[in-house]
Amino acid sequence: MGQTQALISNLGDSVIIPIPHATQLVNGRNDFTLDQQTKLYTQPMFLKRFLDKILRVNDKILTKIPIKNEYSFEGNTRHKSQVKATPNRHTLYDLVKLSLAPRYRGKQFDAIIYELTEQDKVPVFLTVDHFNSLTSDFQTAYRDTENRSVHVEKFQIGKLIFEFASGTKSFKKGGVILVTSTDAKTTDTLNAGLGLSEPDPYTPEHRWDRELSEKLKGVKPYQLHKFSKENVSTLVEKFIDADIFKTSDLQGNTFENLVSQKYILSGNGNPGELIKSIVMGIA
Repeated sequence: MGQTQALISNLGDSVIIPIPHATQLVNGRNDFTLDQQTKLYTQPMFLKRFLDKILRVNDKILTKIPIKNEYSFEGNTRHKSQVKATPNRHTLYDLVKLSLAPRYRGKQFDAIIYELTEQDKVPVFLTVDHFNSLTSDFQTAYRDTENRSVHVEKFQIGKLIFEFASGTKSFKKGGVILVTSTDAKTTDTLNAGLGLSEPDPYTPEHRWDRELSEKLKGVKPYQLHKFSKENVSTLVEKFIDADIFKTSDLQGNTFENLVSQKYILSGNGNPGELIKSIVMGIA
């Protein structure tokens, strides 16, 4: 995912909405509260970190996108003062940066997404890593007041991800990139949605969510292959030129030996493990 985001950044002005660990949306480890207006659960602390990340990743480009609507929220201060973002005066940067009372962060995020879908000057990319955790644990570890598991689409962000995946919502420019991980299971819900398998019609509901599968029908799967040894050799050469390798890695090693070491350590060309073995100096 990091490589994809870097390529997007190199294309020029664009906004990246990055969800690096979708597992956090379903593992039960974040606070959550029910929005009585939308009847969806929001995750205030997750949203705080998420909005900070959006701001850091897109700080320059967000200042170039004026907002189209006026917004008013309760501020996160002792005096509960109102904070506003208004057209012709504020940009998306200002809207994202607002410091609000936790219960208003869900509405703030909705406003940000609305503004991004309405503008047509800057491409916007929603990137979701560990996406298969949402399809394997669609009955999340969170519990409602009656001790029932809360479905992933009962959460504001979970619902939003599947709306963009299905095309119900979309950006005028840009797209959605969903990345799976071996850390999470790949289940019938995902495979059926992508057209990779036809589950047994008697598959129990806890293993196959038919509605989620249907929403993934338009998603195009792309298989990311491992690097060949030649690819590894090229990357190692670039990293040597950039002085990223530790001196101890280079001493007493021929170039061919170094390439062979990193190829083996990366699990025969896994891109993430390869970069980790180089950057962390694993030898």
